[in-house]
Amino acid sequence: MTTQEQPQTLAYAVRAKVVLKYLGQLMLLLAALDLLPAVVALGYGDSEIALRFSIVAVGTHAAGLLFPHCLLICTGLSQAQVRVFI
Repeated sequence: MTTQEQPQTLAYAVRAKVVLKYLGQLMLLLAALDLLPAVVALGYGDSEIALRFSIVAVGTHAAGLLFPHCLLICTGLSQAQVRVFI
């Protein structure tokens, strides 16, 4: 096998911006699913537990919205490049 026929190594097997985008979407889904136990707790009259689930849901939702914007910090892309991606 000559040097030209040898397989090349993949330099960037995982692209950070793609992973961050899908993690952000997963966190938004998780935030929506966190609201279900809060509604059930309110139905049973346990407002303290409902408040805790709601706080977790709001925090997860905020993190899910901010995750794709971490591209600016992690990859050094400009805002215009991130907007094209998102």
